[in-house]
Amino acid sequence: MIDWGVIEQQHIPPADEREQDKSDLEEAKKIYDNAKIKQIVVFYNTATHERVVQKLDDYREEHGLKDNGEVLMNLINKHKNSKK
Repeated sequence: MIDWGVIEQQHIPPADEREQDKSDLEEAKKIYDNAKIKQIVVFYNTATHERVVQKLDDYREEHGLKDNGEVLMNLINKHKNSKK
């Protein structure tokens, strides 16, 4: 199901259905913060998309990075450091 973008998330009962104390609220916030999907969407036509994905893969492999998030952060940091 993950291939389809469907993931299971832990159900957090509404506040009025459970005893509230500070630790419950902190735990609920931690679950909520970690459950959010964070993404950046970039739109390309098919030909450009294929070229970009190949370049991302090449860069990731060349620099020993695990995913495109690391590629993006690596490129941002290189750009930031080049401005110093």
